[in-house]
Amino acid sequence: MYQPTSAFFTLEEVNQKRAQTGKLYAEFLRVSSMSAGLLPIGMFSRASSLSIKALRAYHEQGAKVIGVIGFRNRELMFWHDKFAAVCDELIVCTDDGSAGLQGRVTAGLEQAITRHPDIDEVVAIGPPVMMKGCAEVTRPHRIRTVVSLNPVMVDGTGMCGGCRVKVGDQVRFACVDGPDFDGHLVDFDDLMARLVRYRSSEQEALVRWQDHCRMNAAAPNPAAALGAGEQPATQA
Repeated sequence: MYQPTSAFFTLEEVNQKRAQTGKLYAEFLRVSSMSAGLLPIGMFSRASSLSIKALRAYHEQGAKVIGVIGFRNRELMFWHDKFAAVCDELIVCTDDGSAGLQGRVTAGLEQAITRHPDIDEVVAIGPPVMMKGCAEVTRPHRIRTVVSLNPVMVDGTGMCGGCRVKVGDQVRFACVDGPDFDGHLVDFDDLMARLVRYRSSEQEALVRWQDHCRMNAAAPNPAAALGAGEQPATQA
């Protein structure tokens, strides 16, 4: 059973946790030693800039970096040159096979593991279902797998509990304890269920926003109704 967040952290404890774990991703990756065969992997969309920083940080530390990026098709590909610049090897996957390997990024991950059985670590950044798939691919190989989670965060201090996630037998908070966790311990089914909890409210908000935009578009523009050089009337 989930307990109120305030039962776990005082404000001082939150600040301590933020100092310890609320770090930039690139800084997190600047560790003192790196093993060859490291594999950051991701299906990149909004996580793209974060992924580039992760790849660059590993590369600068001398690790052998293999990137796996996935897209729906060739037309939707982007930043190929940026990823290639910070990878020793780059595997491109597309759902329709129009570029690179046909299939999801998990297919690219399987290919990389077959080619490089000495891979030490996998970092997966992307949609939860994709990160879950990557964790299941690496599980039988006992490869350390880190996932970067993106649950809804409200206050960013661990007080609201909105970003809580089950990791093993513990409840953790992505904003102060993460967002990086052991992918083999994360309860992805629970995470994905929480992510869609507000879907109906989000759809209603989208409809209201669209209606508001249509009303604004239909409203007459006072400036357009004035002739050239005319000024709107003002009260004396």
